[in-house]
Amino acid sequence: MKKLTQLLGAASLATAMAGASCVHNEGINGLLPIEETFYVQCHDNEFDFDSRCIDFTQGYLADAKEGVYLFNQDITADVFGEQRSVSLDGICSSILLKNGYLLTAQHCVDIESELPFGVILQDQEFSISHNGQKYALEKIAVGGDVDAALFKLKEQADLPYVPFNFGDTDKVAEGNLVYLFGYTGLSDVNVRDGVIGVREDTYSASETGGGYFLISNGAGSGDSGGMVIGFRDGIPEILGVLCYEYHTHAGGTLKMNKIPEEIMQYIR
Repeated sequence: MKKLTQLLGAASLATAMAGASCVHNEGINGLLPIEETFYVQCHDNEFDFDSRCIDFTQGYLADAKEGVYLFNQDITADVFGEQRSVSLDGICSSILLKNGYLLTAQHCVDIESELPFGVILQDQEFSISHNGQKYALEKIAVGGDVDAALFKLKEQADLPYVPFNFGDTDKVAEGNLVYLFGYTGLSDVNVRDGVIGVREDTYSASETGGGYFLISNGAGSGDSGGMVIGFRDGIPEILGVLCYEYHTHAGGTLKMNKIPEEIMQYIR
């Protein structure tokens, strides 16, 4: 029995030593052996591929979900000489940040080109909804060729906001784990996981092209202006703003690094 115990102890020690040195030994094609990649991935200061890297996932998802709001627009228009008012409630999603600033997609704001012939836009008022109450917004800046718009709460309100930092989206890669948050025609935020499928999407609504990545999970009506987060060594960071749907199989997302300075100066 003693010899067996000594033998098992020696085997365990050999295994531990092999594991400790494995980090320095490359496998086929220069890759680490698969059993070592998990630990290395979760401590490499890069965005995560493996969901096991994420700590306290449910808490993080709750924090993110509570900071995403329905975005509303009330418009007044001249319709063939007659003034009319229309409420467009929940047309998009939006992300409330600290200090009352709110991000959404610019195309949720610029609806004039979508109005039918004979309808002339006269006035727009914006708000977000929370627990059946509307909170008025002031427009601060729009992204021009970039599909982003910034608002601020007109009056201070104790509303949940997204507390995460912005991620360096120049460092994202295909296969990175992400979560999407948006109102896809639902009464509550729809939370979905996915991965980055295309790091640099050449198709986008932007006239300049580029600056967007695709996620392997469909974005739907109402998702525009919603949030995408990734995880770097298990810590959540905001990667972008959902902007468009691509053949129902992918969500087009504006990278945080591509949002212009006219907006970022307020929220950086």
